[in-house]
Amino acid sequence: SPKDNNIICSDLVINFPGNDKNRLYTKDDISEILSNAGLHPLGESYKDVQTEKIEKKMRSNFLINYAECFKSPSGKVFLTLSQRTPKYLIAGNQSYFVDNNREIMPAILDHAVYVPVVSGYITSSMAEGPLFDFVSYLEENSFWDNQIEQIYVKKDLTVELIPRVGNTIIELGTLENFQKKLEKLKLLYSRHLLK
Repeated sequence: SPKDNNIICSDLVINFPGNDKNRLYTKDDISEILSNAGLHPLGESYKDVQTEKIEKKMRSNFLINYAECFKSPSGKVFLTLSQRTPKYLIAGNQSYFVDNNREIMPAILDHAVYVPVVSGYITSSMAEGPLFDFVSYLEENSFWDNQIEQIYVKKDLTVELIPRVGNTIIELGTLENFQKKLEKLKLLYSRHLLK
């Protein structure tokens, strides 16, 4: 209503629903982005708070999947954001993340992100395809998630796994049938090495 236009924004409430793992931006980062763009609503009258521009600004950021902004009668402006979630880092001549939607995202971040590191000879189609399935399998299996620190892809597309403990290197071969290979190796570990 016209009288709502005179409400002064007393607070910007920023919400990140969902998973907190590997959050790329903090609430302070978002406030700074809005301030630098001249869009921070705090202290502004509602007639000058442009929620659509705030949403558009946030959606234009390559680290944001979704943005919704609205004003409440209490003087608070709410901003809900969904961030992209990096799944693993490709480290090499070109470094980039692959996110949880199998999409490549730049590795230009101000914050440390703790994800598996993959290095070696990796094409983008491999990173978004079989390598994604392999890293997902490792993450979903607590034994392997705790064991493996790094993945290295050789020129012939065979894979080496570097464990967190010890100085051994696991020669996995190609990623074909990796589940069976890892099941056999886990059986070997449980029978001989973990006793």
